[in-house]
Amino acid sequence: MTKSNRCYIAGAVLLLMMGLAWSIDDSLVFFFLGASAYFFFLGVWNRPGSKQFSATGTREGSGSFFSGKKFSQQRSTVDVGPSQAAKSKFVLIIFVFTFFIVFAVVLPIIFSSGDNLSVDAIMYYQNAEMFRNNGQYDSAAANYQKALAADPEYTEAMVGYGNNFIALNNNDAALDWFNKAIALKPDETYAYYSRGILFYNQKNYDKSLKEAYRIMEINPTYYDATLLAGDNFYIRNRYDSAIYWYEQGYNNGLRSQSLCHVMAYIYDTQGKTGQAIPLYKEALSYDTTVTDIHRRLGELIPGIEGERYREAARKLNNSGI
Repeated sequence: MTKSNRCYIAGAVLLLMMGLAWSIDDSLVFFFLGASAYFFFLGVWNRPGSKQFSATGTREGSGSFFSGKKFSQQRSTVDVGPSQAAKSKFVLIIFVFTFFIVFAVVLPIIFSSGDNLSVDAIMYYQNAEMFRNNGQYDSAAANYQKALAADPEYTEAMVGYGNNFIALNNNDAALDWFNKAIALKPDETYAYYSRGILFYNQKNYDKSLKEAYRIMEINPTYYDATLLAGDNFYIRNRYDSAIYWYEQGYNNGLRSQSLCHVMAYIYDTQGKTGQAIPLYKEALSYDTTVTDIHRRLGELIPGIEGERYREAARKLNNSGI
């Protein structure tokens, strides 16, 4: 194996190591990139050349070398490496390549590093969310605090911490954390949504609806906000407005047992049984143990099909579900 090939292999290995080190520490990118460029340069510098020169003569007969005999040349190959012009060309190529990598890859990492969350903050936040979802609120609070200690401007952790306070019935502390997140990041839709849920739980429906509208202005694809708007109309028996917003969420992929059930109920009360029945059935596909849905389907659907739902309702009722 030639020296040039060994240099190419070393450069390729260093590029691979740069890729592996990318997620560990940005500073390692500089080291491996520089070392890789250096070895690629050596590979180019030491690649075999093919400049050919020199001549040897042959004599025919017994005359002198330059006597009137035919003179013939035999070209021989001598490895003298690339010419100076070739070397300059490849040096320029290496320079341009390194320049491109630095400005297209490395510098964006440097200037965006201030926005990146620390690994510790993310880890503590994920642990906190897991504990909160499992009802372990004290452990969740401890991990939210560690996440915020690692990154005091981690708005998602602030909102999560606020939601943890809601679970502990400490609405004042929850609202304080939501407000802190919004002050740091005015377009933090997660904070507005959580604040809207808090207002809804406090029966402050106008404020809750205002938060839903604010979210949709910031991000029209945040469809959870449409369900929040629907809830605020539904709780006040404004079914036409409620179903409008529920349909926005449903048609954009937000499907659940509770949403299908409430939409089916609204259509049912409006006499739109053709729309209500499929939604009642869809609600059962998420949970087959809802007695009221079986009973209502048994009332809406005649014949053998309806009897299946009526029988299911009787069994569930007898079992105490």
